[in-house]
Amino acid sequence: MKREKLDSGIPYLPEEIIKSILKGLPVKSLIRFRSVCDLWKNIINAPSFITDHFNYSSHQSSSLIATHDGAFIKFSLDLDKGLREVQVGPPIDSDRPHRIVGSCNGLVCLQTGRPDTPTLSIWNPAIREVMQVPRSRTLDATKVHYLGFGFSPLVNDYKIIVMTFATWGDMVKNVVSRIKVYSLATNSWKDIEFSCLDGIRLSSPSLNVNGLIFCLASKTGLDGSHVIVSFDLASEEIKLIPTPLSGKEEAKLIVYENRAALLYSSYGPNSSNIDVDLWVIEEGIGSVWSKKWTFCPYSFIRPCTICTNLIVCTGVFCFKKFQLEEEEKDYSDIEVDTFLINLASNEFKVVDESTYGYSGNSFEYVESLVSPSNIQVGNS
Repeated sequence: MKREKLDSGIPYLPEEIIKSILKGLPVKSLIRFRSVCDLWKNIINAPSFITDHFNYSSHQSSSLIATHDGAFIKFSLDLDKGLREVQVGPPIDSDRPHRIVGSCNGLVCLQTGRPDTPTLSIWNPAIREVMQVPRSRTLDATKVHYLGFGFSPLVNDYKIIVMTFATWGDMVKNVVSRIKVYSLATNSWKDIEFSCLDGIRLSSPSLNVNGLIFCLASKTGLDGSHVIVSFDLASEEIKLIPTPLSGKEEAKLIVYENRAALLYSSYGPNSSNIDVDLWVIEEGIGSVWSKKWTFCPYSFIRPCTICTNLIVCTGVFCFKKFQLEEEEKDYSDIEVDTFLINLASNEFKVVDESTYGYSGNSFEYVESLVSPSNIQVGNS
Protein backbone atom coordinates (compact mmCIF):
# COMPACT_ATOMS: atom_id res chain seq x y z
CA MET A 1 0.00 0.00 0.00
CA LYS A 2 1.35 3.45 -0.90
CA ARG A 3 2.05 5.91 1.86
CA GLU A 4 -0.74 8.45 2.28
CA LYS A 5 1.49 10.91 4.12
CA LEU A 6 5.14 11.61 4.77
CA ASP A 7 6.49 11.41 8.30
CA SER A 8 5.94 15.15 8.73
CA GLY A 9 2.24 14.80 8.00
CA ILE A 10 2.46 16.28 4.48
CA PRO A 11 0.28 14.42 1.92
CA TYR A 12 2.41 12.11 -0.21
CA LEU A 13 3.38 13.24 -3.72
CA PRO A 14 5.91 11.65 -6.07
CA GLU A 15 9.25 13.42 -5.93
CA GLU A 16 9.12 14.42 -9.59
CA ILE A 17 5.81 16.22 -9.05
CA ILE A 18 7.24 18.01 -6.01
CA LYS A 19 10.23 19.14 -8.10
CA SER A 20 7.93 20.37 -10.87
CA ILE A 21 5.86 22.42 -8.41
CA LEU A 22 8.88 23.88 -6.60
CA LYS A 23 10.60 24.78 -9.88
CA GLY A 24 7.96 27.40 -10.63
CA LEU A 25 8.23 29.20 -7.28
CA PRO A 26 10.24 32.38 -6.58
CA VAL A 27 13.54 32.15 -4.71
CA LYS A 28 12.13 33.82 -1.61
CA SER A 29 9.52 31.05 -1.24
CA LEU A 30 12.04 28.27 -1.88
CA ILE A 31 14.32 29.56 0.86
CA ARG A 32 11.40 29.40 3.26
CA PHE A 33 10.30 25.95 2.07
CA ARG A 34 13.71 24.44 2.83
CA SER A 35 12.51 24.06 6.41
CA VAL A 36 9.34 22.11 5.51
CA CYS A 37 11.07 18.72 5.58
CA ASP A 38 14.39 17.05 4.73
CA LEU A 39 13.11 15.88 1.35
CA TRP A 40 12.22 19.40 0.23
CA LYS A 41 15.49 20.77 1.62
CA ASN A 42 17.53 18.18 -0.29
CA ILE A 43 15.58 18.85 -3.50
CA ILE A 44 16.00 22.64 -3.28
CA ASN A 45 19.71 22.41 -2.41
CA ALA A 46 20.55 19.94 -5.20
CA PRO A 47 22.74 21.47 -7.97
CA SER A 48 20.53 19.89 -10.65
CA PHE A 49 17.41 21.54 -9.20
CA ILE A 50 19.18 24.91 -8.90
CA THR A 51 20.04 24.70 -12.61
CA ASP A 52 16.53 23.59 -13.60
CA HIS A 53 14.96 26.36 -11.51
CA PHE A 54 17.15 29.04 -13.11
CA ASN A 55 16.49 27.74 -16.64
CA TYR A 56 12.75 27.82 -15.96
CA SER A 57 12.90 31.31 -14.42
CA SER A 58 14.97 32.72 -17.29
CA HIS A 59 12.13 31.91 -19.71
CA GLN A 60 9.65 33.80 -17.56
CA SER A 61 9.70 37.56 -16.97
CA SER A 62 13.13 38.92 -16.08
CA SER A 63 14.27 42.14 -14.45
CA LEU A 64 16.96 44.79 -14.69
CA ILE A 65 19.38 45.66 -11.92
CA ALA A 66 21.24 48.97 -11.59
CA THR A 67 22.72 51.33 -9.01
CA HIS A 68 21.67 54.85 -8.07
CA ASP A 69 22.73 57.14 -5.20
CA GLY A 70 24.33 54.29 -3.28
CA ALA A 71 21.33 51.97 -3.65
CA PHE A 72 20.85 48.86 -5.74
CA ILE A 73 17.61 49.03 -7.71
CA LYS A 74 15.78 46.14 -9.37
CA PHE A 75 13.24 46.90 -12.11
CA SER A 76 10.52 44.63 -13.41
CA LEU A 77 9.17 45.55 -16.85
CA ASP A 78 5.64 45.31 -18.17
CA LEU A 79 4.14 47.24 -21.09
CA ASP A 80 0.86 47.73 -19.21
CA LYS A 81 2.28 48.40 -15.74
CA GLY A 82 5.46 50.16 -16.86
CA LEU A 83 8.58 49.97 -14.70
CA ARG A 84 8.22 48.72 -11.16
CA GLU A 85 11.12 49.54 -8.91
CA VAL A 86 12.34 47.58 -5.88
CA GLN A 87 15.31 48.67 -3.77
CA VAL A 88 17.67 45.84 -2.87
CA GLY A 89 19.72 46.03 0.31
CA PRO A 90 23.44 46.53 -0.40
CA PRO A 91 25.72 43.60 0.46
CA ILE A 92 28.76 45.78 0.99
CA ASP A 93 29.89 49.02 2.63
CA SER A 94 27.53 51.55 1.05
CA ASP A 95 29.74 54.51 2.02
CA ARG A 96 32.20 53.58 -0.73
CA PRO A 97 31.36 54.08 -4.41
CA HIS A 98 30.32 50.91 -6.19
CA ARG A 99 29.07 49.80 -9.57
CA ILE A 100 27.83 46.65 -11.25
CA VAL A 101 30.39 44.92 -13.48
CA GLY A 102 28.00 42.30 -14.84
CA SER A 103 25.19 39.87 -14.11
CA CYS A 104 25.08 36.17 -14.93
CA ASN A 105 22.99 33.21 -13.69
CA GLY A 106 21.53 35.26 -10.86
CA LEU A 107 24.97 36.40 -9.69
CA VAL A 108 26.09 40.03 -9.78
CA CYS A 109 29.75 41.05 -9.90
CA LEU A 110 30.39 44.28 -7.99
CA GLN A 111 33.26 46.74 -8.01
CA THR A 112 33.64 48.72 -4.81
CA GLY A 113 35.95 51.68 -4.34
CA ARG A 114 37.78 53.79 -6.89
CA PRO A 115 38.39 52.44 -10.42
CA ASP A 116 42.15 52.35 -9.81
CA THR A 117 41.85 50.33 -6.57
CA PRO A 118 38.76 48.17 -7.01
CA THR A 119 37.54 45.59 -4.54
CA LEU A 120 35.58 42.90 -6.33
CA SER A 121 32.83 40.65 -5.01
CA ILE A 122 30.25 38.20 -6.36
CA TRP A 123 26.76 38.68 -4.94
CA ASN A 124 23.42 36.90 -5.15
CA PRO A 125 20.77 39.49 -4.22
CA ALA A 126 17.97 36.89 -4.06
CA ILE A 127 19.57 34.76 -1.32
CA ARG A 128 21.61 37.66 0.10
CA GLU A 129 24.98 35.95 -0.10
CA VAL A 130 28.22 37.62 -1.12
CA MET A 131 31.76 36.37 -1.71
CA GLN A 132 34.82 38.58 -1.75
CA VAL A 133 37.18 38.02 -4.66
CA PRO A 134 40.84 37.88 -3.57
CA ARG A 135 42.93 40.83 -4.67
CA SER A 136 45.56 40.34 -7.33
CA ARG A 137 48.98 41.23 -5.96
CA THR A 138 50.19 42.33 -9.37
CA LEU A 139 47.36 44.72 -10.32
CA ASP A 140 48.84 48.22 -10.46
CA ALA A 141 46.79 50.48 -8.18
CA THR A 142 47.95 53.57 -10.12
CA LYS A 143 46.22 52.43 -13.32
CA VAL A 144 42.61 52.56 -14.50
CA HIS A 145 40.86 49.26 -15.12
CA TYR A 146 38.06 47.95 -17.33
CA LEU A 147 36.20 44.90 -16.04
CA GLY A 148 33.94 42.12 -17.29
CA PHE A 149 32.18 39.15 -15.68
CA GLY A 150 30.69 36.00 -17.14
CA PHE A 151 30.25 32.24 -17.15
CA SER A 152 31.56 29.65 -19.61
CA PRO A 153 29.53 26.42 -19.86
CA LEU A 154 32.42 24.81 -21.75
CA VAL A 155 34.70 24.89 -18.71
CA ASN A 156 31.93 25.30 -16.09
CA ASP A 157 33.60 28.35 -14.58
CA TYR A 158 32.85 31.96 -13.69
CA LYS A 159 35.57 34.45 -14.60
CA ILE A 160 36.36 38.13 -14.16
CA ILE A 161 38.48 39.91 -16.76
CA VAL A 162 40.41 43.07 -15.88
CA MET A 163 41.96 45.21 -18.62
CA THR A 164 44.43 47.79 -17.36
CA PHE A 165 45.00 51.02 -19.27
CA ALA A 166 48.38 52.66 -19.57
CA THR A 167 48.69 56.17 -18.14
CA TRP A 168 50.85 59.17 -18.95
CA GLY A 169 51.04 61.43 -15.93
CA ASP A 170 47.44 62.18 -15.01
CA MET A 171 46.18 61.22 -18.47
CA VAL A 172 44.68 57.82 -19.26
CA LYS A 173 45.91 56.55 -22.63
CA ASN A 174 43.72 54.47 -24.94
CA VAL A 175 46.16 51.59 -24.69
CA VAL A 176 45.52 48.34 -22.84
CA SER A 177 48.77 47.52 -21.07
CA ARG A 178 47.75 44.37 -19.20
CA ILE A 179 44.94 41.81 -19.01
CA LYS A 180 44.34 39.59 -16.00
CA VAL A 181 41.65 36.97 -15.47
CA TYR A 182 40.23 35.63 -12.22
CA SER A 183 38.87 32.08 -12.21
CA LEU A 184 36.37 31.05 -9.55
CA ALA A 185 37.30 27.39 -10.11
CA THR A 186 40.93 28.00 -9.11
CA ASN A 187 40.25 31.08 -6.95
CA SER A 188 43.28 32.73 -8.54
CA TRP A 189 44.42 35.36 -11.05
CA LYS A 190 46.63 34.98 -14.11
CA ASP A 191 47.96 37.17 -16.92
CA ILE A 192 46.63 36.83 -20.48
CA GLU A 193 48.71 37.47 -23.59
CA PHE A 194 47.16 39.69 -26.26
CA SER A 195 48.23 41.63 -29.35
CA CYS A 196 45.18 43.12 -31.08
CA LEU A 197 44.06 46.03 -28.88
CA ASP A 198 46.35 48.86 -29.99
CA GLY A 199 44.33 52.01 -30.64
CA ILE A 200 41.13 50.51 -29.20
CA ARG A 201 39.11 52.61 -26.74
CA LEU A 202 36.63 50.59 -24.66
CA SER A 203 33.42 52.55 -24.30
CA SER A 204 30.63 50.48 -22.79
CA PRO A 205 29.86 48.06 -19.97
CA SER A 206 30.65 44.47 -20.89
CA LEU A 207 28.09 41.74 -21.55
CA ASN A 208 28.29 37.97 -21.16
CA VAL A 209 26.75 35.83 -23.93
CA ASN A 210 27.28 32.07 -24.27
CA GLY A 211 30.67 32.07 -22.60
CA LEU A 212 31.91 35.19 -24.38
CA ILE A 213 32.41 38.65 -22.91
CA PHE A 214 31.64 41.45 -25.37
CA CYS A 215 32.34 45.15 -25.05
CA LEU A 216 31.75 47.98 -27.50
CA ALA A 217 34.83 49.97 -28.42
CA SER A 218 35.96 52.58 -30.91
CA LYS A 219 39.10 52.92 -32.95
CA THR A 220 41.24 55.96 -32.32
CA GLY A 221 41.60 58.17 -35.37
CA LEU A 222 39.54 60.47 -37.53
CA ASP A 223 36.61 58.14 -38.18
CA GLY A 224 36.29 56.74 -34.65
CA SER A 225 34.45 53.72 -36.04
CA HIS A 226 32.98 51.14 -33.71
CA VAL A 227 34.34 47.66 -33.12
CA ILE A 228 33.36 44.92 -30.68
CA VAL A 229 35.98 43.28 -28.48
CA SER A 230 35.20 39.62 -27.78
CA PHE A 231 36.88 37.60 -25.01
CA ASP A 232 36.33 33.82 -24.94
CA LEU A 233 36.16 32.73 -21.30
CA ALA A 234 37.06 29.13 -22.17
CA SER A 235 40.03 29.64 -24.53
CA GLU A 236 40.87 33.08 -23.06
CA GLU A 237 41.41 34.48 -26.54
CA ILE A 238 40.54 37.99 -27.75
CA LYS A 239 39.02 38.81 -31.13
CA LEU A 240 37.81 42.01 -32.79
CA ILE A 241 34.42 41.94 -34.53
CA PRO A 242 33.51 44.70 -37.02
CA THR A 243 30.13 46.35 -36.52
CA PRO A 244 27.47 46.62 -39.26
CA LEU A 245 27.35 50.43 -39.49
CA SER A 246 30.00 53.12 -39.86
CA GLY A 247 30.07 54.34 -36.29
CA LYS A 248 28.47 57.76 -36.77
CA GLU A 249 25.27 56.48 -35.15
CA GLU A 250 24.91 56.15 -31.40
CA ALA A 251 25.24 52.47 -30.52
CA LYS A 252 24.27 50.43 -27.48
CA LEU A 253 25.55 46.88 -26.97
CA ILE A 254 22.84 44.50 -25.71
CA VAL A 255 21.86 40.83 -25.54
CA TYR A 256 18.94 39.75 -27.74
CA GLU A 257 17.71 36.15 -27.88
CA ASN A 258 20.96 34.99 -26.28
CA ARG A 259 23.11 36.69 -28.94
CA ALA A 260 25.17 39.85 -29.00
CA ALA A 261 23.27 42.71 -30.62
CA LEU A 262 23.45 46.46 -31.22
CA LEU A 263 20.76 49.08 -30.82
CA TYR A 264 21.51 52.00 -33.13
CA SER A 265 19.84 55.39 -32.90
CA SER A 266 20.31 58.01 -35.61
CA TYR A 267 18.46 60.94 -37.17
CA GLY A 268 16.13 59.98 -39.99
CA PRO A 269 15.26 62.06 -43.09
CA ASN A 270 13.36 64.44 -40.83
CA SER A 271 15.96 65.80 -38.43
CA SER A 272 13.46 65.89 -35.57
CA ASN A 273 12.93 62.11 -35.71
CA ILE A 274 15.17 59.37 -34.40
CA ASP A 275 15.31 55.97 -36.09
CA VAL A 276 16.07 52.99 -33.84
CA ASP A 277 17.52 49.86 -35.48
CA LEU A 278 18.28 46.45 -33.98
CA TRP A 279 21.17 44.48 -35.48
CA VAL A 280 21.94 40.94 -34.28
CA ILE A 281 25.11 38.94 -34.87
CA GLU A 282 24.45 35.60 -36.55
CA GLU A 283 25.11 32.62 -34.31
CA GLY A 284 28.21 30.64 -35.19
CA ILE A 285 29.22 32.95 -38.06
CA GLY A 286 31.27 35.50 -36.15
CA SER A 287 31.04 38.84 -37.93
CA VAL A 288 27.85 38.56 -40.01
CA TRP A 289 25.05 40.83 -38.82
CA SER A 290 21.33 40.82 -39.60
CA LYS A 291 19.02 43.79 -39.27
CA LYS A 292 16.03 42.47 -37.32
CA TRP A 293 13.92 45.52 -36.56
CA THR A 294 13.45 49.26 -37.24
CA PHE A 295 11.32 51.77 -35.39
CA CYS A 296 10.75 55.52 -35.77
CA PRO A 297 8.93 56.86 -32.69
CA TYR A 298 8.96 60.55 -33.70
CA SER A 299 10.91 61.43 -30.61
CA PHE A 300 14.38 62.22 -29.45
CA ILE A 301 15.17 59.01 -27.61
CA ARG A 302 18.15 57.03 -26.41
CA PRO A 303 17.84 53.23 -26.32
CA CYS A 304 19.22 51.97 -23.02
CA THR A 305 18.72 48.21 -23.02
CA ILE A 306 16.40 45.37 -23.95
CA CYS A 307 14.67 42.96 -21.60
CA THR A 308 12.01 40.31 -22.29
CA ASN A 309 11.29 41.62 -25.80
CA LEU A 310 10.93 45.20 -24.53
CA ILE A 311 13.33 47.99 -25.48
CA VAL A 312 13.82 50.52 -22.69
CA CYS A 313 14.50 54.07 -23.89
CA THR A 314 14.85 57.50 -22.34
CA GLY A 315 14.31 60.86 -24.01
CA VAL A 316 11.83 63.56 -24.97
CA PHE A 317 8.56 62.19 -26.32
CA CYS A 318 7.19 65.15 -28.29
CA PHE A 319 9.27 67.33 -30.59
CA LYS A 320 6.63 69.94 -31.45
CA LYS A 321 8.31 72.60 -29.36
CA PHE A 322 11.56 72.03 -31.28
CA GLN A 323 9.80 72.82 -34.55
CA LEU A 324 9.25 76.44 -33.55
CA GLU A 325 11.40 79.25 -34.81
CA GLU A 326 14.66 79.51 -32.89
CA GLU A 327 13.61 82.66 -31.01
CA GLU A 328 10.33 81.01 -29.96
CA LYS A 329 11.83 77.83 -28.52
CA ASP A 330 11.26 77.22 -24.83
CA TYR A 331 13.32 74.44 -23.26
CA SER A 332 12.36 75.17 -19.65
CA ASP A 333 9.56 72.60 -19.41
CA ILE A 334 11.22 69.74 -21.29
CA GLU A 335 11.21 66.54 -19.22
CA VAL A 336 13.05 63.31 -19.88
CA ASP A 337 10.63 60.39 -20.03
CA THR A 338 11.05 56.63 -20.04
CA PHE A 339 9.59 54.57 -22.89
CA LEU A 340 8.98 50.90 -23.55
CA ILE A 341 8.85 49.55 -27.11
CA ASN A 342 7.46 46.07 -27.76
CA LEU A 343 9.53 44.38 -30.47
CA ALA A 344 6.73 41.99 -31.42
CA SER A 345 3.91 44.51 -31.80
CA ASN A 346 5.84 47.79 -32.29
CA GLU A 347 3.69 49.21 -29.50
CA PHE A 348 5.28 52.32 -28.03
CA LYS A 349 4.40 53.56 -24.57
CA VAL A 350 5.55 56.33 -22.26
CA VAL A 351 5.61 54.87 -18.75
CA ASP A 352 4.82 56.93 -15.67
CA GLU A 353 8.10 56.37 -13.89
CA SER A 354 10.97 58.60 -14.94
CA THR A 355 13.49 57.12 -12.51
CA TYR A 356 15.06 54.88 -15.14
CA GLY A 357 16.83 57.86 -16.68
CA TYR A 358 19.83 57.37 -14.40
CA SER A 359 20.28 53.67 -15.09
CA GLY A 360 21.27 53.39 -18.71
CA ASN A 361 24.05 51.04 -17.59
CA SER A 362 21.74 48.37 -16.21
CA PHE A 363 21.95 44.61 -16.56
CA GLU A 364 19.35 41.93 -17.15
CA TYR A 365 18.86 39.94 -13.98
CA VAL A 366 17.11 36.63 -13.24
CA GLU A 367 16.81 35.39 -9.65
CA SER A 368 18.56 32.14 -8.81
CA LEU A 369 19.53 29.89 -5.90
CA VAL A 370 23.21 29.84 -6.91
CA SER A 371 25.40 30.40 -3.86
CA PRO A 372 28.50 32.48 -4.73
CA SER A 373 30.51 30.80 -1.96
CA ASN A 374 29.42 27.24 -2.78
CA ILE A 375 29.27 27.02 -6.58
CA GLN A 376 29.97 23.72 -8.32
CA VAL A 377 32.58 24.87 -10.86
CA GLY A 378 35.38 23.34 -12.87
CA ASN A 379 35.52 19.55 -12.73
CA SER A 380 33.73 19.36 -9.39
